Amino acid sequence: SRLERFSAENPPDVALQRIGGPYLDPAHVAEVERGCVLTTLGPEVARRPEVRPGVAASMRVMAAALERCLPGDRSALAALATMVGAVVLARLADDAATAEAILTAAKAEVQRGVAG
Repeated sequence: SRLERFSAENPPDVALQRIGGPYLDPAHVAEVERGCVLTTLGPEVARRPEVRPGVAASMRVMAAALERCLPGDRSALAALATMVGAVVLARLADDAATAEAILTAAKAEVQRGVAG
């Protein structure tokens, strides 16, 4: 609901910063237990079809919030995939500099979608 509120109450560029900034923050990466379900349970949920609908619903809500910030449905899905993938990869990195580089690259890519 927070993502929906940010995307509804702010201009697209501000909303995207308010959504993507905290999501692609090292603090979010460090909070594995409290972070996004897509980054923590995604691969496991993919193997358990009975729980997939609930996670897929969350994914659709996140994509819809991003769609209000970015032009076109594919841009929103690409931003979501970039954000989720970046958090997963940053968690896998074996040093802080690599993790930070991954998050910085993802932020730049997602922000580029607002300009396009």
